[in-house]
Amino acid sequence: MAVMRLRTLGAFALAVLPLTAIAKSAPKPEASLGRIEFPVTGSEESRRHFLRGMLAMHSFWYEEARDEFRAATATSPTFAMGYWGEALTHYHPVWGGEDLAASRAVMAKLPTEAKLTEREQGFIEAARLLFGEGDRQYRWTAYATALRNLHKRYPADDEAAVLYAVALLGEVTNELYDEGGKPGFRRYAEAGAIALDVLAHNPDHPGAAHYVIHAFDDTEHAILALPAARRYGKIAPEASHALHMPSHTFVQLGMWPEAEQANDASWAASDAWVRRKKIDPSYHDHHTLAWLEAVSLEQGKRRKAYEVVQRALADVKAVRDEPAWMRVIYLHIATDYLIESDDWSRLDELIAPLATREPSAVDIGSSTTQPPPPTCHPAAARNAKAQQIETATLTWLKGVAALARKDAASANRFADALAKVAATMEKHDRDGWRGGELELRGRAAALRGDEKAGIAQLRAAIALEERTPPTDPVQGVTARERLGDILLAGGHAKEALEEYRRALEMHPRRGRALWRAAQAATAANDSSASAYWSELGVVWQHADADQPGLDELHRALASKP
Repeated sequence: MAVMRLRTLGAFALAVLPLTAIAKSAPKPEASLGRIEFPVTGSEESRRHFLRGMLAMHSFWYEEARDEFRAATATSPTFAMGYWGEALTHYHPVWGGEDLAASRAVMAKLPTEAKLTEREQGFIEAARLLFGEGDRQYRWTAYATALRNLHKRYPADDEAAVLYAVALLGEVTNELYDEGGKPGFRRYAEAGAIALDVLAHNPDHPGAAHYVIHAFDDTEHAILALPAARRYGKIAPEASHALHMPSHTFVQLGMWPEAEQANDASWAASDAWVRRKKIDPSYHDHHTLAWLEAVSLEQGKRRKAYEVVQRALADVKAVRDEPAWMRVIYLHIATDYLIESDDWSRLDELIAPLATREPSAVDIGSSTTQPPPPTCHPAAARNAKAQQIETATLTWLKGVAALARKDAASANRFADALAKVAATMEKHDRDGWRGGELELRGRAAALRGDEKAGIAQLRAAIALEERTPPTDPVQGVTARERLGDILLAGGHAKEALEEYRRALEMHPRRGRALWRAAQAATAANDSSASAYWSELGVVWQHADADQPGLDELHRALASKP
């Protein structure tokens, strides 16, 4: 795809107050978070804290950014841009959440006597729209429009450019495809093009690299983000999220060793920060842990995946009143391990800690080291939603475990229970769990010998699951792979191979799909079998010795001419 060059290069067109009030050259921030230019009105010390705050915020390290912005205004209480920055730390565009009350409280502290440039006033007025009246969609769109106008007015201003880019990403969160499946990529492309242009002349800009990755976070476009992904972790190695984000691109391209390395580094940075700050383990980046587990399983590293589960469990046990969302994240990690590894002997062991402790009323919405639940809802509502998801996940997991025992009747009972839980949820969540329900019913039907009904249910589940392009590694097993399994077990190898091929189009180089595709191609006497076995050999080159399918792989490779 050709990416248009949207940013006009040129000198800063700043309407300035007396130059003694403005930074002529910005103090150099710590290199461990990147490098930006952001002239603001204020003392040297306040500007130094402000720049580090901006760098941290570009890597979604909102806690660190907030501390720096507060340090800036503590140094200079009339430093208006410090309050602006702090207010923005409660707005999480790509994650789709905000703490509106907190942002408004900070904006109320803006000093009326501060003398600002027109450019600074433009940033603040845009924030007033973001945190003003109206529903979230209205405010976020108004904010993006205001930043677009600021970007046009100051085309050489990198910060106006990248803040507009990320506002575009927030405006279209979860809208890459609309309800009818019509592509809606244009705004993502615009955001990516703007960020790419900034990165071209400032290769150390953390926000530019970050937003390129988010803009092209789907299988079809991820290749466009690969240079930025390779760069981002080197730009901001202090920020856990900056080290994690390259794995978004690596996962889309099936680059498992690179994704594993990125998440190993991210977790280490997160742990170092928690230890340095001496803060609650719930602030660990468990989102990174979930990805580390998934990419380990892709490579046949079940032992490492289990170690990751134990890290998450240790944090659950270490927090006296673990927040409801922390329980959900742990359960997500445990579920992925159980389903992908097929190690059902550990089911009771891994879910027992949740059964013996009730979720706390403590809210995790303030923890921003990982994508939180939407923070536009009150804390009680967030925790209630988390408990809904915990119940649904446990119900679905027990249904899958029943299928592993070949107990179709129990699987259907869990599907009935899941439908009841899902009926109480918002539409987006309800549709997702509807797919899980259909998968349980379809696999149960096939287990009973009703192949036709099983296939129909799985196709309906696929339609829900593939409504939007995936932005995460596979958690468990996809509905399309399950359909392929039913077809292969029923002796329809050729049809099964087609399903596995389509699954691999959405999730390139996925270990399980490659294994099943190789099996189906072999059974169908299809010439592609050799290529699938060879590629699987690369993906599983460091697999555990007892990885299911590894002996079969070795035999297939040994028999190749």
